[in-house]
Amino acid sequence: MERLLLGFVIGLTSSLIWPTLPAMWVGVVIAFFAIFTIKTNQYFASFLIGTAYFIVSINQHFSDLTFVSSANSSIKGTIISLPKQGKFNNSFYFQLEQLETSNLIRPMTSKLLIYWQGVHDLKQGQRLMLQVVVKPLHGLANQGSFNYQQWLIAQGVIAVANVKRGEIIDSSPNLRAQVSQRLNQQTSGLDYQQYIRALAIGDKQGFTVDDWAVLSATGTSHLFAISGLHLSLVFFFVYSVFTKSLCFLSLRILHRTTNHTRWITVGLSFFVVIGYAYLAGMSTPTVRALLMLALTLFFLLINQKLTLQTVFLFTISCLLIIDPLAILSTSFWLSVTAVAVIIFFTLMSSPQKERAEKTPLRYKIVVATVTLLKIQLALWLGMALLQILIFKGVSLAAPLANMVALPLISLLVLPIIIVALLLGQVSYLHGVSHMLFIAADRLFSVLMPFLQWIIQCPYQWLELAQPWHVLMVVLIVLLIGAYKFVMVKKHAYLVFIRSCISVILVCLVFMVKGPINNPQPILHFLDVGHGNAAVLQVGNEAIIIDTAANKQHPVAEKVIFPFLRHWGISSISYIIISHADNDHSGGLPILKAHFPSAQILYNKLPAEPAGLIKPLLCDELKHIVWRGVELRFARAYFAQSNKTNLSENNQSCLVHLRYKNHTALFTGDIERAAENRLIRQLDSSWQARILQVPHHGSATSSSQSFLKLINPEYGVVSAARFNQWFLPHHRVLSRYRKQGSTILNTAKLGQISFDLSEKTLRYQSYRQDFAPFWYNRDLSFGHFDR
Repeated sequence: MERLLLGFVIGLTSSLIWPTLPAMWVGVVIAFFAIFTIKTNQYFASFLIGTAYFIVSINQHFSDLTFVSSANSSIKGTIISLPKQGKFNNSFYFQLEQLETSNLIRPMTSKLLIYWQGVHDLKQGQRLMLQVVVKPLHGLANQGSFNYQQWLIAQGVIAVANVKRGEIIDSSPNLRAQVSQRLNQQTSGLDYQQYIRALAIGDKQGFTVDDWAVLSATGTSHLFAISGLHLSLVFFFVYSVFTKSLCFLSLRILHRTTNHTRWITVGLSFFVVIGYAYLAGMSTPTVRALLMLALTLFFLLINQKLTLQTVFLFTISCLLIIDPLAILSTSFWLSVTAVAVIIFFTLMSSPQKERAEKTPLRYKIVVATVTLLKIQLALWLGMALLQILIFKGVSLAAPLANMVALPLISLLVLPIIIVALLLGQVSYLHGVSHMLFIAADRLFSVLMPFLQWIIQCPYQWLELAQPWHVLMVVLIVLLIGAYKFVMVKKHAYLVFIRSCISVILVCLVFMVKGPINNPQPILHFLDVGHGNAAVLQVGNEAIIIDTAANKQHPVAEKVIFPFLRHWGISSISYIIISHADNDHSGGLPILKAHFPSAQILYNKLPAEPAGLIKPLLCDELKHIVWRGVELRFARAYFAQSNKTNLSENNQSCLVHLRYKNHTALFTGDIERAAENRLIRQLDSSWQARILQVPHHGSATSSSQSFLKLINPEYGVVSAARFNQWFLPHHRVLSRYRKQGSTILNTAKLGQISFDLSEKTLRYQSYRQDFAPFWYNRDLSFGHFDR
């Protein structure tokens, strides 16, 4: 049975590396082929069944997208999450019930992410009628950055919609919304209200960037995601109370205990756990944990003697049957890895011999402490594998932080919050409930300063650049293998310990030197939506050209910093700003704060933000040579000044770089007036094989005469996908084709990187080369092709 389950899981998991998403008929054909091979090779047949199941289910999942994308359509459905009111809009998950167009009424069950501009008093459970503009799932695609597109798919969302008009057709909130409102009133004024809400109802909207930074750096964020740990604790807490209560009642009334007590207490306890999962929003991790707990209890109640591996694989298979998209979820892999590590630790640990004499309390405490330390170490090693691959680093402080946070939250904070939450639903017990919430807040006032102290310690987070990921994974696998070998063959432990120490020392020696240094330049055009940001990298040093926007969220924090960390770039020599528009200069204050020694080059002297040194004018600097790369600067000078000539766009600073026979030109947002002037100012030495397409591909730029002067081999457009200006303009694309240039668009390709070290100019992109998987590609399925 284990082989069948394993084959099914591997078949589903193989979808993580599929380059494209096969059509529905392909899945059906594979399923039929699996039926014919099941007698000869069951393992291969189960693999095919897992593959076919994912193909069919994912095609079915997106089947409503064609209809939702219809113009002038109205949708009816229910708000299924706690709405988040932001500065500019209200966002929430929306369960579709019906779609109406001029000639079609269609029932639907898909899930949308809705943005409703403005301030709206919305509650979970309300039913709405909305007229929307729908866009397919899309996210910025850069190395090191959070994969928003993959995350949306894992949440079960098929599209993102913006509301044009809407009305509430049923204003009644559901139970969770009512509990959330009462909880907000009862915890108002508490210092750690956001943490209490996260544990009580799974609402993490109140977490700030600093909160997430502390939890991520200390490896304690899992304690605030309602998952297996929380549901198990609630179950055992309630089970203990019900067991003692029912035994007491049975003895007092029947003068004996019944055989059905166990079934009754398990059923009642699980019913309470379902209620807690409902209040937590029935999020994907919560549902997975609920199903895992249900299956575990079922096997225990029927006394089915199965190995831990079989129960584990059976549970994973059931989870993926119910929600195959969970395979794309980071939380799924984190929880699966944690359970797998615990099972591995259980199987590898030698059982303790029972003592005939009474065991002293001191010995029990020592054994419990040592066991807890071993589990923490095993979890840290196992989770470190995923931390390296997902978060590009390892939390060295996680074992210590969890040693304190885990028992404190599990044994004290969570039970207090659950009891306070239950009592808070009774009006005359609100005072008691409030006192319990204050007690939980006081416990957080002890825990959170401790966690903040930990992150101030040196080396609490080991950040690994891209060349070290594989090496560290190999190291951790060796450590785990050494642990297993020691447990099985204790007489050989010295050999393996010495080997592991040798590997660690070698890694440390290389880490002191830093990441593998490539002295050849690489030019990266980052995917920042509507804006510009590029990085010229030589080893662990770089020049940044434009810094993207800073509106609702600073793109520099979401894209540029993760990219620099991914490549181990620790030094920025220059930050060049083509012009002061927000989509080009918005990230400058944040970057300057992190790299205070970087010299800033600007097109003209701006009103200086506090703390920034006076920048150099790039057109006055004219020329610099940096790490073998020659950079020249220019700006359009006009004989007569008028509003058009003096616009910020036309005052953009041009940056021309040359390395051997490779050249590139950055143009900012110059328009036709500046291009006409530059044609007279520049000579053929300003020709460039790579041209950053002016003004994001606007029709007011990229004149044919300017393209003739520059003669680009590649034109790189930095624009937002499905933008309201329909950039790049079709006439601009036609001009580049006429010039014989190849257009590369970050909106479609994601990050675009040119290797300048080779004779032949080659490029790679995130969606086609770095992560060429179906969930990173265009999910419009032929719609919205603009």
